[in-house]
Order: sequence, then C-alpha cells, then structure tokens
Amino acid sequence: MSGSPRLSIIISPSGLEQHIPRLLHSLSRQGPQLMGAEILLSQFASGQDFSETKRQWQGLLPETEIIAVDDKAETITQALNNTLNKARGEFILHLSPRVRLIPGCISRFMSVFDGSPEISVVYSDYVRTGSGPFLPGESGLATLPDFNPTLLRARNIVGPAAAMRREVWKDCGEFKSNTMYRDWDYWIRAALRDHRFEHVSRPLYAHDGSGQMTFRTRAADGGAKAMVVINNHAFFSGTQVRWALSHLRGEKWATGHRLAEIPDSKAIQAMTSEYVALSRGISRSISHNTLHRSGGPSLAQALLGILL
Repeated sequence: MSGSPRLSIIISPSGLEQHIPRLLHSLSRQGPQLMGAEILLSQFASGQDFSETKRQWQGLLPETEIIAVDDKAETITQALNNTLNKARGEFILHLSPRVRLIPGCISRFMSVFDGSPEISVVYSDYVRTGSGPFLPGESGLATLPDFNPTLLRARNIVGPAAAMRREVWKDCGEFKSNTMYRDWDYWIRAALRDHRFEHVSRPLYAHDGSGQMTFRTRAADGGAKAMVVINNHAFFSGTQVRWALSHLRGEKWATGHRLAEIPDSKAIQAMTSEYVALSRGISRSISHNTLHRSGGPSLAQALLGILL
C-alpha cells in the first residue's frame, strides 16, 4: 500500500487472541472508512502465528493493510508502545480484542474529527456485555458523561475504546508501565496538555468485560490508582497527592477507596477522620481495660498495634 494511511487501528496485545477474529469481523462491517486504513496486530507473548489470520482477513479487507507486529517486548505495555510507534496514520484507534465495533462507529468518529479540527480525542457510549471489572454482574448500556476534568480525576470516563489524532501520541508520548490503569493515565496526560475531548452520546461499540476482575486486579487497584496520581500530580489536588504517597508508603489511614475510583478531598478527609476516631477509641479502651491483668496484651492493645 503506497502512501500513509489515514487511520491506524491498533489491536492491543492482551493474550486474548481468540477474540481477534470477531473484532476483525466487526471491522469488516465499517464500510469505506476502512479503505486505505492499516490494522496493526501485536504478537506479544501470544505464541501464535498470525500469518494465517492475516492472509484470511487480507482477502476480506483488500483495501486495508493488516500488519502483524512481532517484537521482543518484555511487557504488554512495551509491546503496545512498540506497535503504536509503527503506526503511520493521521488518526489512531486503539482497541482491545474484547471490543466489537457497531457498523458506522469509525465513520462517526471520523466525522467528528473532520467537522471539529479542535477536537483531539473522540469517545462514545458503548454496550457492556458480560460482567465487567468495574461494574460486576451488570450488563447493558454504558452511558458515559461529557468530558469533565473533575470527573476524570475520579475515574476513567473515556471508556475502553477511543480515537485520537496522531498529535496526541506525539505530544503525550508512550503509555506508562507503572500502573494497570494505563489508558486512564494517558487521557489525563492528554487533558493536562490541553487536548480537547468530544463525547458521542450513542453506543458505537460493545465491550465484553467477562473474566477481567481477578483477585490480583482487586489487590493492585489502590496502588495502581496512586501511581496515576503520582504520574500526573499537577492534575490532582494536594490532598489527593498526599493520599497517593501515603497509600504507597503503606500508611493505614490511606485506604484504597472504591474500585477503579480515586478519592476526592472529601473522601480523603473522611478516611482521616475515621482513622483518628478509631485510634482514639482504641486508646481509651486500653486506658480503661482491666483485661490486662492476665499479663498478656488485650484485644484493644492488639488492634492498636495493627493500626499503628
């Protein structure tokens, strides 16, 4: 294919190769917007040869160049960055294999870019299937809010799929590997650099969140959110930065808060007040405790030791 493509579609490395044929099928239904585009598939740690997949789908999408990127990356984030660095398009659409595009999705995204040159990132509502990691047991329409920095400080309001101009990639650099919330971290960086976001208030894709919520994910949640704050400290309040540092230091008052949500100043104040009240209550219990006569530590003393 000669010349640079208008659109680069990045299929994220994730160990979910079994989902790729269905994603590619949804791409094949996008119509003329796929003409002259390129699709980049990362082969990171898959152990799978995509040459047959590429051959089959190249026949179905003759006007779209499909590129299997095989590199020596050591992590998923590094593989994603390497794949993005090979993208040549004016616009970039980053997709998880769990995504299925609804017909007309790419056309709608591109119409926003064409009609509003000041817009750098476009995202939309979507259909949530399965039991996602952040809304366990729920499915159906996920209605996202219009872009608001205050909301973005609390959670990732952009959702699991979005399109951006190449300028965002050039300006914000690569995804960071020190947090599992790398997309959220990236959109915050874009907001810090004054890139404008546009929300399309209609579902343009489906996302299957089944099986994403593991014990390891829950355990890593607090630290991952704290790193998002540290990575982008200028975006957050001093109170939130203090919470993040305290959480990473293991200070017991700085709890992880709700899953996939960074606490605001009010929530952090409540954490502090609750911790202080609990500490004082245990201290008073120790002062008046008569169970210490047995010579061993009382339950209150043991609890205070855990707290402090």
